[in-house]
Amino acid sequence: MDVLEALRNRVSVARLSEPAPSAEQREQLFAAALRAPDHAQLSPWRFLTVEGAARERLGDLFAQLARLSFLCG
Repeated sequence: MDVLEALRNRVSVARLSEPAPSAEQREQLFAAALRAPDHAQLSPWRFLTVEGAARERLGDLFAQLARLSFLCG
């Protein structure tokens, strides 16, 4: 599949699910992200990955923040 075809057929999903990309796939994605057009001439200097139990804890924190925001907003 060429790049233009991939972009034209791209579909976003509302909810991510397993399986997550492998370490090798993530490296390819990160390499591509570093080369993506950036009109503000900014580029990421690091990428963070959250896996396993840490992902569950982060999800819990996001849910707590959402509830707190709802109650305070």
